[in-house]
Amino acid sequence: MTLTVSPTASRGWLFGEPDFRRLWLVGLVVFSVRWLEMLAVAVFAYQRTSSPLIVALLTMLRMLPMALFGALIGAAAERVERRTALVVVMLSMLLCAIALALLAWFDALKIWHLALASFISGLTWTTDNPVRRTMIGEVVGPERMSAAMSIDVGANNASRMLGPMVGGILLASAARSRSASPATSPRRWLRCACAIAIRHRHPPRPVCSSE
Repeated sequence: MTLTVSPTASRGWLFGEPDFRRLWLVGLVVFSVRWLEMLAVAVFAYQRTSSPLIVALLTMLRMLPMALFGALIGAAAERVERRTALVVVMLSMLLCAIALALLAWFDALKIWHLALASFISGLTWTTDNPVRRTMIGEVVGPERMSAAMSIDVGANNASRMLGPMVGGILLASAARSRSASPATSPRRWLRCACAIAIRHRHPPRPVCSSE
């Protein structure tokens, strides 16, 4: 007798897994904040420089680490304890955001600060993808991998609307308030808390030595 599980039941089953819920929530928040940041950085850079070229270069700096280091970081993800790596990535993003928020608060934020932060954000984005999605595969198992990845990709696509929408609302409603910087969003703390709460651990794969 063969049992057939409907896609809806499979997805419901996945959300019954605590670590999958946390990993999915981390991804949703990371994706949303990424698009929100891109909007905020672009608006700030254009207001300061009136240069579309500077705006484009800042976006390119965010994408550059994926092209340069994507393969290397993906391979390195197999050599480290992934939960620890994910927590380090989330904390790095949080510290970078706090630094930008403080610079903005004291009216000391410069374009080169944004350039450096964009490159760091690109590195964390490049690291998040292989680490978190490998953890998702380990948590749900091979038989539920396709359903889990489709849910995660769906969250990524939804964040393309959610992030800019939230950013637009913040910019429209609090444009004159320095304390309303998107970099201080509580969602940064949320994703760090979710990453720390993940219980799944996987030992790093040993490096094979040739004799």
